[in-house]
Amino acid sequence: MDVIAVFDIGKTNKKFLLFDLNLILIHQEEKVFGEIRDDDGFESDDIEGIVLWMKSRLAETVRSEDYQVIALNFSSYGASLMHLDHQGERVTPLYNYLKPMPEGLTDEFYEAWGGVEEFSRITASPALGMLNSGLQLLWLKKNEAGSLRTCQNHTPSATIPQPYIYGQGGVRIYICRLPYGHVGF
Repeated sequence: MDVIAVFDIGKTNKKFLLFDLNLILIHQEEKVFGEIRDDDGFESDDIEGIVLWMKSRLAETVRSEDYQVIALNFSSYGASLMHLDHQGERVTPLYNYLKPMPEGLTDEFYEAWGGVEEFSRITASPALGMLNSGLQLLWLKKNEAGSLRTCQNHTPSATIPQPYIYGQGGVRIYICRLPYGHVGF
């Protein structure tokens, strides 16, 4: 049976879903992962465990005689960015968007844009610290400059898990509709 595989990576639950070509859900698995600590000791997702689980679920489905994966999609939560180097390797931990923004870090930035309220108005982006992906990059620039230089001009930062599963360990997964009968392994 031709299926569309979807990984739904939520804050609490991670799901693997299979849909038929009429978009009827035919299979669903759910997994909860414990949190780990980032380099500052703040709670973070266990990206290694999540990626291993994703790869095993997809590989098992591709090997199955019951299913032919013709498309693969991802959805993920919030402003969780994975910063990669030019070889697709992580250069930072997966920072939790609930991680507190250091006090005063954004003062100069907001001042340059007319203050917090004006910035929020013109960008339609409220001042919610690390929940703003752009402010995460500002934090990274000011606190982890070496890491930012490593991924600068190579592979852009992107939401998890799309870039992290692509190309890892010799597995190539095309993140778009695949031609019938082909999966990018």
